[in-house]
Amino acid sequence: FYDTIDLNAEFITFEENNKKDVSAFPNPAKDFINIQYKDIIRINIYNLQGHLVLRQDYNYKNKVHLDLSSLENSIYIMEVITADKTISKLISIIK
Repeated sequence: FYDTIDLNAEFITFEENNKKDVSAFPNPAKDFINIQYKDIIRINIYNLQGHLVLRQDYNYKNKVHLDLSSLENSIYIMEVITADKTISKLISIIK
């Protein structure tokens, strides 16, 4: 299944303004990424065409180890959905 998002300048600006809120490492990543933020409910990963390529649900986690091994080398938009906000961040995968 594919969901899409609008990749306009406002969306990228949103990501830039919020990138310090979420700790995501290593970035660039190879097969996994660790994400730290309070009350993580879901993480969505979108390719640069705006298609949802990975979705993982959580139960209010503060630390997440997300498996990225199924994704190709590229830049992706990671959307971290928490109990009170949604934060977007660019991540890179280099294998």
